[in-house]
Amino acid sequence: MLGTMLYGPRDVRCEDVPEPKILKPTDAIIRLSASCICGSDLWPFRGENDVTEPKAMGHEYCGVVQTNARDQERADETEHGTHPCAAEQFYSIVM
Repeated sequence: MLGTMLYGPRDVRCEDVPEPKILKPTDAIIRLSASCICGSDLWPFRGENDVTEPKAMGHEYCGVVQTNARDQERADETEHGTHPCAAEQFYSIVM
């Protein structure tokens, strides 16, 4: 799976990242239809905030739920997920 990672000012790389896993009862794995770069990603991209380690970009997204913690199996194709912004670490996914 490919993820967009910020390594430093103007240093963005698409690289292999681990497949997502269900860790908490509230987790879901979503096949993304679209992902956006958040305005909070632009500060370190421009060099206005330090980047001390690689950081996942593109944490605003929408897509179809593939698996959820409740069922631990393929979810109904009619379930959709969105995430407008968060402080947690996760990857924008290219599938």
